[in-house]
Amino acid sequence: MKEPYLASVQNIDIEFGYTLVLIKYLAPNSVSGVELMGVDAGLSWLPNKSLRLKKEKQVDDEWSMYSGTLQLKDSCEFRGRSFDADGEYWEIGENHKVLKQDDGSIKLVTLEEVKKTIDYRKYPPVEWIPSVDSAEGRIRKDRKGKNSTQYLVDSIIYVHGWLEKPKVLLLLLPTILRNNRRNLRRIDSAIADSIVLPLLKIFYEIIMEIRITDETQDPRLLPGTFAKRKYGETMLEILDKISTSPIFNPDIEMTEDERFLDTFKRMKLLFTLI
Repeated sequence: MKEPYLASVQNIDIEFGYTLVLIKYLAPNSVSGVELMGVDAGLSWLPNKSLRLKKEKQVDDEWSMYSGTLQLKDSCEFRGRSFDADGEYWEIGENHKVLKQDDGSIKLVTLEEVKKTIDYRKYPPVEWIPSVDSAEGRIRKDRKGKNSTQYLVDSIIYVHGWLEKPKVLLLLLPTILRNNRRNLRRIDSAIADSIVLPLLKIFYEIIMEIRITDETQDPRLLPGTFAKRKYGETMLEILDKISTSPIFNPDIEMTEDERFLDTFKRMKLLFTLI
């Protein structure tokens, strides 16, 4: 047996115009390497014309792990094949397909039994406690806020970090508010609404306070107002709720029944408002 087996499909980053997808294969130690063949994202079905995966490590006496990264602009169909020094190839029969969604997340189209045996991650890992500089850098790069959970976390860290110099916030905060509001509408979740809506209210109030403040006033007045209203403390409390919510943190489990009830509750609340 010399065929490679799909081990992992992970969304590792959302860039402007494409998503970075990490593909991993397990292959026997008896082969020389693994090639990822396919169509789109720079792949080809022709031998030696596609992506050679890099050997990460030897897992045990029988298997080694190989990996490679794809720039996914739309969709990509792929299959791994192992090879030896003589140019002989081995491969498993089924192809896999990965699609980029509008929010930058990915969808894997393959056999259900394959999904159950691999490490499949639709969204990139979240940096829950970023520095102000890294948060601001991602916000500026992710101009439309497509990486929704990371963007939400970065928004809190960025705004919290500049509360002492609120005039700076007007450069990005209106865009931040708009992007997070749009992302929230895409999530059918009463839990998400209960966590994020109070944050958006704080962002809106900060914008309005800055805009109506007279330029001649003491620059310490606004930070003092924000401190009295406990904006900073409240934002950090909201950040904690986000990081511990299964709606935003994929590492926290939520049953299908719980998710259905959450969605149903949001729908019920929306109809109540109409």
